[in-house]
Amino acid sequence: MNSGHSPRFARLVRESVFLQAAFVFVVALALLVRLGRGFGPYWDSWNFFFPTEKFSLWISSWWDGNPAPPITEWRHYFPEEPRHPPLMEWGAALCHALFKRELGDLGSCRLFISIFAALWCAAMYLFTAPRVGKGAALLGLALLAGSPRFWVDAVILNIDGLMAATYGLALLAFLKWDKGAPGKLLVFGALVLALLTKLQGLFLIPILFAWAASRGVGAGPRIRQAGMACSVAIAALAGVFLIWPAMWIDFPSDLLRYLRFITRHSNVPVLYFGTLYKGDSVPPWHYPWVFTAIALPLAFWVPSLVRGIRILVGRGFRPGNFQGADEALLWVGMLFPLLVSSMPQAPKYDGVRLLLPAYAPMAILSTLEVAAWWKAIEARGLQRISSGLRKALPATVGLLL
Repeated sequence: MNSGHSPRFARLVRESVFLQAAFVFVVALALLVRLGRGFGPYWDSWNFFFPTEKFSLWISSWWDGNPAPPITEWRHYFPEEPRHPPLMEWGAALCHALFKRELGDLGSCRLFISIFAALWCAAMYLFTAPRVGKGAALLGLALLAGSPRFWVDAVILNIDGLMAATYGLALLAFLKWDKGAPGKLLVFGALVLALLTKLQGLFLIPILFAWAASRGVGAGPRIRQAGMACSVAIAALAGVFLIWPAMWIDFPSDLLRYLRFITRHSNVPVLYFGTLYKGDSVPPWHYPWVFTAIALPLAFWVPSLVRGIRILVGRGFRPGNFQGADEALLWVGMLFPLLVSSMPQAPKYDGVRLLLPAYAPMAILSTLEVAAWWKAIEARGLQRISSGLRKALPATVGLLL
């Protein structure tokens, strides 16, 4: 009986990209949880852990009977001190309450970040597999796995890995904008998650405006689409405000306190090419580009650079090489954080930590380019190799890289 079900299940997995993506999610999460056990605290992990622990005690009080202040004691959970938006604290608190005995204090909190990193892996596979094939999609995941930044920021208790994941997921959610009310609702939810993660979620709003306007044909439809995007963005901002008590317990003082926090806390001393930048002095415009080049593996960023050059010189728009509007969205999503970081007074510190959102779409763009290279190689000299071996070679090459 089992032998009869196994072939059917295997065929179902081969035919369903969603089941394959689910498998990618499970494998990625298992690897991240396993790897995370070997990491100690990050330099500011405790800044996130102690607020998280308060929420965890409140959540676990639902079933363990231990007393905890009610959530309506706002200042116990949202003290008069500026902090980042609360998605990571809330999600980490839930994971801490459920899994602290199995994974420990830090490990259980980091599980929430690892879940979103694994979701990004699955979403990346869902995007690339139908466009370039399963083998090339796995090669793209191998390129992502070959970047130490992915593994580190997906397992440490820090907000930037979560920001990269929610940013990338929101970009892919924008692709569903044309799917009627369900598509708009998906965009709304993804935007709320990104805005609840960190200030960089605001990068997505102008990108959404541009994307929505591009979906219309003619001035009138474009204006209507942009208006709809404006409505969704305002609704997302209002939703974040309403479900984040730290914004309205003492309004407008709390909001002003947060605005001061995000404009002043980034004056971190930076030593860059022998010059110490501190106070109101920030590194020059090329800081994000230089650190992207030196902190990421060549196999991760060079393909996207080559792809950009090919497109600019007119060789990337041939069928099978350029993915049209979908890819244009990814280019905007990748370049926007880098360009913002290049502005004169934009924060520039901690290497690539503030640049992680750009690397989510970069991973897909590099995958598309490597897939184009592979097709060219395959067309020139791999016809004599068996199809099974041809499918296995991309993932093997990716692992070697």
